[in-house]
Order: sequence, then C-alpha cells, then structure tokens
Amino acid sequence: MAKGYVPIFFDWLETTQDLTAENKGDLIDAVILYATGKEYDHLLLDDRVRICFRFLKGQVDRNEKISVARSEARKNKTEQNRTFDNKTQQNRTN
Repeated sequence: MAKGYVPIFFDWLETTQDLTAENKGDLIDAVILYATGKEYDHLLLDDRVRICFRFLKGQVDRNEKISVARSEARKNKTEQNRTFDNKTQQNRTN
C-alpha cells in the first residue's frame, strides 16, 4: 500500500476535534503505520482515538483503491498507445 504519502482531508479536523494534541499525534502515527503496511498497536490507542482511526482507515483504504485504479488505467493507456504506434509504424513500412 505504501506510495510515499497519505492525503489528509479537511474534514479530518472535524473528526478529530475532541482529541488532545497527544491523541492526534498517536492517531497520525497509527494512520501512517497502517498506510505503510507496518504493524501498529491499536489496542494501545485511547478509545476516542481508536474510533477516529476507524474512520480515517476507511478513507486511506478508499484512496488506495482509487490510486490503484488510476495506475492501472495509465498502464492500459500506455499499452494502447504503444500498440497504436506499432501498427502505425507497420502501416508505413508496408
């Protein structure tokens, strides 16, 4: 899942508004560890942090699916362009 970054959305501010700064730090650490596929100990998270994490985790998962779909679309488009270029070159040769 690791792609080098995790987008943070403005609505996360509302999701995390009742957390302390320390809780928010724990939450960001958990999100980053989750997004990079590393182990995080969600049992050590405060109950409020754990609830927020479930919301943010869902967004991270949705973003990953979108990213994979876009990557596949680019890959397919590149392959189509190569095929077209090869056919064009073949027609010129003939």
